[in-house]
Amino acid sequence: MNHRIYEITDIIDNWLENVRTNSNKYGPDSFDFKNYFAIINVNKAEAKKIKDFYKNETSDYDELERMPSAEELDLMSEYDRDQWLQLKEAYSHITLQDVKNYRSAVNNILEAVDSVIQ
Repeated sequence: MNHRIYEITDIIDNWLENVRTNSNKYGPDSFDFKNYFAIINVNKAEAKKIKDFYKNETSDYDELERMPSAEELDLMSEYDRDQWLQLKEAYSHITLQDVKNYRSAVNNILEAVDSVIQ
């Protein structure tokens, strides 16, 4: 079963990479996961594994959206401030719209997986 999960997630990962690098062509709704999972007969056990694979996919983006202001950063310990600034620098090439598109894409995957699980 693991081989099949990797085959499924490889296709999803390729699509997510396209969303990340070319969001004008690959929007968050450009892949119908519910239909895809139905066509390839994803079962409940597989859906749970796929969900585990993607459930934390947007954690860095979640943090980016909670980026403290300059004033808030000034009030933090040096360690905490440094952690936030490293995150900001690492994702400086990503726009807020990119974050929203990617989060929406991952949420579409998780919703489709949840519908299989239920």
